[in-house]
Amino acid sequence: MRRGRAADPTPTGAAGSPASKRQVVRQHAERLKNYAVKNVSSADRHQLLTYIAGYTGPEHPLALVVHPAPDGPTERDLRIEGPRGRMGLIKVLGLDTRTGPETAVAPLRKAITEFAASTAPL
Repeated sequence: MRRGRAADPTPTGAAGSPASKRQVVRQHAERLKNYAVKNVSSADRHQLLTYIAGYTGPEHPLALVVHPAPDGPTERDLRIEGPRGRMGLIKVLGLDTRTGPETAVAPLRKAITEFAASTAPL
């Protein structure tokens, strides 16, 4: 237990039990940024542009931010321009948590497919 935090009231059990899974999900959710209602901060944009520079080519500078969207699917494009042109495109995809996984991941599959097609060697 971390100092300064209240004890976790979630019942504990064997690894993989429903109680332990709820605890892991809740701990992870505390760290998620609520992009369903908040903008991507300048610090996050800077970090994503760093990833773009390191992991993509200049002809397809793309990063994806995927977050849970409890009110339905969302999609936003953040286009970052600099004095020498486009620095990057950050796609913010909200996956609908009200639907099953196969339906919810459709926007993510589409984005990955489009990116893969745009970077395929000719």
